[in-house]
Amino acid sequence: MNWLRYLIVGIAGIWVFAIFYPKAESIYFSASLYICFIGFLGVRQQQIFKTANTSSRSATENPNFSTQKENLSEEPANVALMPNKIKYDWSSLTDAEAERIFQQLNRIMAQEKLYKNAELTLSKLAESLELKDAVLSQVINSKFNKSFYDYVNSLRVDECVKMIADEKNHNYTLLSIAFDCGFNSKSSFNRNFRKFTGKSPSDFFRKPTDLTYHKAL
Repeated sequence: MNWLRYLIVGIAGIWVFAIFYPKAESIYFSASLYICFIGFLGVRQQQIFKTANTSSRSATENPNFSTQKENLSEEPANVALMPNKIKYDWSSLTDAEAERIFQQLNRIMAQEKLYKNAELTLSKLAESLELKDAVLSQVINSKFNKSFYDYVNSLRVDECVKMIADEKNHNYTLLSIAFDCGFNSKSSFNRNFRKFTGKSPSDFFRKPTDLTYHKAL
């Protein structure tokens, strides 16, 4: 804290000049000396430049130093685009175990139709299968080549296709069928229906037999 001490002493010195030498020239002269002295001490403070020098040296020694921080915020998006092999290098899940979980997932979805729950999440589904979220996500990504939400929404679309094609459901509106299949909004239903079938729900409802689509199961 030497700078603070110098600051106080300097101000006190100016007041002494003002008291004993009340001439304006004396006061201006003492103030000028004080400002020059403070500036000199400021330049000599090495700590001010230490951080900048350290950062500059790190950037010189490691060319990727400046981009590493930027990549932190981009990493989730980049990971999502990576092939499964790279993304799951850390996983110890064997092919046999992944296949077992895959079959178990297909079975529970076909029998209990959990996708009809509009509040279904990865955590809730993993809990039903007594799995960790990351393990279930890995199986869905690798076996279906889809994200969790795309996987669930594709099942909902499959169910909608079955219900719309069934004549006994023709008295129901498309939206009511969509809600019954697990969609929670009209926009989500329309977007995902077109994504997985190639047609809008209204077009499919008019000519259901003309549509071919890829089922999730």
